[in-house]
Amino acid sequence: MKRDQTALVIAPALGSLFFGVGALVALPLMLVLGVPLFLLCRRHRWLQWWHAAVGGFFCGTLGSLLIAPTNLAYLDSFGIQNGLNFAGIGTLTGLLFWWLGIFRNDAYPYVSASVPYTMLLVLPIALAGFQIHRSFGEVFFAKGRIIAVQGEPPTRQLLVRLSDGTVVHTILRNDSRPTSVMMNQCWHLMNNWSVSEWGRGYSLMGPFGGGVNEC
Repeated sequence: MKRDQTALVIAPALGSLFFGVGALVALPLMLVLGVPLFLLCRRHRWLQWWHAAVGGFFCGTLGSLLIAPTNLAYLDSFGIQNGLNFAGIGTLTGLLFWWLGIFRNDAYPYVSASVPYTMLLVLPIALAGFQIHRSFGEVFFAKGRIIAVQGEPPTRQLLVRLSDGTVVHTILRNDSRPTSVMMNQCWHLMNNWSVSEWGRGYSLMGPFGGGVNEC
């Protein structure tokens, strides 16, 4: 097997390890997206290291969209974080493929054989991506009691008093239970970054307990 073909298998296999058991899905997806992209880039001689990085970023981002749940609430809460995860892993996989299969490969004399010190530019970009992911990815949990409900099912505006006394606003979607049942009910809540609100907010996870004094 040629060196580039070998790298086209090894790099995705190593990159998929970041997903743990999910590698059973990630590896085939990487190959399905990566192989046609490599053939396209080879045809147009787009095989410098930055081509591999951009291609990996593209495959990772597209992969996150293809396997993302169709649940809008999930995408609203975790879409950006998952997109950054996939894009980062895709970029690293693309660069690894370039080192293993393209760099100083006699089959590609038009690719520079000099050590690509410009690749160091990836480091500040990766650091910025890590910081963005960290700010979006922090999740906190709380308990609270519903004290006000506005609107009609299935989507309503709620006011929830947290266990520390703070009153927060949240939205409950796709829920048909009567308002009279929800009033004074204790719920677990999650505080995370919301795409729809473009900021941090609280979302209801599930009710618990049987009395109003438990939260």
